[in-house]
Amino acid sequence: MMKTVLLLFFLFGLSLLGFCFWGVSTSAGQAAFPEMAGLYPFYAGGLSGAIVLLTALIYTSRRWRDRRASRSSRER
Repeated sequence: MMKTVLLLFFLFGLSLLGFCFWGVSTSAGQAAFPEMAGLYPFYAGGLSGAIVLLTALIYTSRRWRDRRASRSSRER
C-alpha cells in the first residue's frame, strides 16, 4: 500500500516537473503564462523538486529500515 502511495506522489512530482518545463521553456507555455502568471510553472518546479526529493528519501529510509529489520531477525 505504501509503495503505491509513494509511486503516486513520485508521478505527481514528475508531472509537475513537466508542467514547469512546459511553462518556462516553451514558447507556447510562455504565451499561456505571461508576466506574473509565469510564476505558477516556476513554483510548480520547486514544489515538484521537493515532492520528488521527499518521496525518494521516504522510500530509501523505509527500505533501509526494512533491510535492517530483516538482518536482525536472521541473526536471532
